[in-house]
Amino acid sequence: MTHTTQPLTQQQLGDIAAIATRVADDPFYVSDCEGSLQVWREKALTHVRRDESGEIEMYSFPSTYKVTDQIVELDLSTWDPGEDEIDDKQRQDIHDLVEARAVLPALVAEVRRLQRQRKYLIAQLAKRDAEPGRGDTALREFLAGEETHVVADDSDGPEHVDDCPGCEAFTLTGHRAVVAGDGQQQ
Repeated sequence: MTHTTQPLTQQQLGDIAAIATRVADDPFYVSDCEGSLQVWREKALTHVRRDESGEIEMYSFPSTYKVTDQIVELDLSTWDPGEDEIDDKQRQDIHDLVEARAVLPALVAEVRRLQRQRKYLIAQLAKRDAEPGRGDTALREFLAGEETHVVADDSDGPEHVDDCPGCEAFTLTGHRAVVAGDGQQQ
């Protein structure tokens, strides 16, 4: 895929989604110890101990491993960040690449969610007779990022019921929370 600032085509998004599927269950781990910057597949590490949040806090490198288990190894001039600009740039690049890979599945899921929401909104605009000018105003409010939750009129999901306290009818997107005079959401 080439670098572009244009919106993604469905083919490009499909290609990215395929990558996200491949990497979802194959996290990488960055080791930065004594001038050796390494990236490993987490599943290759041994004696792994995780903290309460699931982050690796202790591990050992495997004594034997497949060549594909170690992704990269760089020998840096320094042991610690902040000592050399080039080493710091390499550290940051490696961490950014590993983190971008880790968040890719969530980003694809968010794009898909937004696509479904957009499709819903377009359908609502097409099938509802908004009072003159209200549809355009509602759409501008929505696109401006006003806090809304999109629900079907007959939704009884945990995030909304028909008599949702603090909501008022909102023709385009279902309902909108009412904000009191003091700016607090009710």
